[in-house]
Amino acid sequence: MQNEISKVLSSSHLTLIEKENIEPRYINASHLDEFLGKTSEQNSDAHSDEQNSDKENEEKQKRLSSESCEFQEIDKIVESTRQKTPDGKLGEPRFSYADFGTLAHAYLEATVKNKKVEKIEKLLVEISDTENEKRVKSICSICEKMAENFKNSKIGKEALSSSWKRSEFNFTYRVDQSTLKNFYPETKTNIQNEKIMNGSIDLIFQNDDLSYTIVDYKTDKEIENERHYTQLKCYRKVISEMMNCDESKIKCVLYYLRYNQVEDISLKL
Repeated sequence: MQNEISKVLSSSHLTLIEKENIEPRYINASHLDEFLGKTSEQNSDAHSDEQNSDKENEEKQKRLSSESCEFQEIDKIVESTRQKTPDGKLGEPRFSYADFGTLAHAYLEATVKNKKVEKIEKLLVEISDTENEKRVKSICSICEKMAENFKNSKIGKEALSSSWKRSEFNFTYRVDQSTLKNFYPETKTNIQNEKIMNGSIDLIFQNDDLSYTIVDYKTDKEIENERHYTQLKCYRKVISEMMNCDESKIKCVLYYLRYNQVEDISLKL
């Protein structure tokens, strides 16, 4: 049988058939801008009427935030894990900002659930050799501090005192062209086949008045709310349907871990 296959493969009559470019079946809710082909600038333009009046203040805020950004040790540690490539350039960090974000989220989740942080060893593997024990302690200390800041913040206290709260709330949602247009009327993206959207909401809790608050943790170095409008708009739509709750009863906030700062973007969505 193998000989026959070999003969077929070696035949000069075989023709290479190109694969059809098939649309991806799944969409990640946190990468919706990429799927929709939107840039941060376009995302901002969609809300230009509301933003133009305070555009100058937002630019000032971004400049100030980059100067006053706390926990700058994070940047030093990430940069220290870059290695030179054969051509002498610095490669990608072995411990990236995304790795730190995942680690910080794990600490926040443990805080909300009042549990011990688990399964973080693999996230620290790139900085956990003997020489880097100090860096591991530093990173973990930063995450602990961020989690403690959230716990003692107004939004943190509201979440922890809520009788109904979910941390890392996973959802799956079917999306067709009609749904996409309903979510984002301004989009020019067309989809041929139904998609499956997967997402995970960092934190959602119910308030005393039976409304809901969605909290999205951000480890960004700068405060740029407009970058996250599409993502939070999606979360609000999904929760509205899942909980049979009007969108006006769902508050969406960004919690910037480096600043211990809350940004309510509900009215911008």
